[in-house]
Amino acid sequence: MVKKGQLTIDFLFAFTLVILTVLNLIYLSGMNYSHSQTLDVSARLSAFATDLQNTVARVYSSGNGYSAIVFAPLNLSGSDRIVVVLDNVTNRIVISAVIGGSNYTVIRKSPVPLYVRSEETLNATKKSLWVVARLNPLEGQLYVEVKPTP
Repeated sequence: MVKKGQLTIDFLFAFTLVILTVLNLIYLSGMNYSHSQTLDVSARLSAFATDLQNTVARVYSSGNGYSAIVFAPLNLSGSDRIVVVLDNVTNRIVISAVIGGSNYTVIRKSPVPLYVRSEETLNATKKSLWVVARLNPLEGQLYVEVKPTP
């Protein structure tokens, strides 16, 4: 014989298990969504670094006075920023970004020698930069640098 209270306790126990399962699924889907957003930003910055690497090589091989414009890979808003550094000490292209409060860094080896260090920051109001080749008349060397868009 089934007592009235016994059915209610079994129902509450089953209902609690169902609620816990649903909450865990919601938590996991939210966590996967945030990971996919992080992966999307990382992939875009990595593609931007590769594009910048190719642009530096193209500008250098085109010679003195040649320049190319490069646009930010993401829509930057608020305090978001991307810092592009052509580092002549390590001969690397370093891209540091703060997007949505998270920090990202992408480093690429420069395909051409960098004789001067240059740095430019992209943000919500400044969404592009120029990669410019200049001939240093004193040293006779062609160098590539990043400049702000006028």
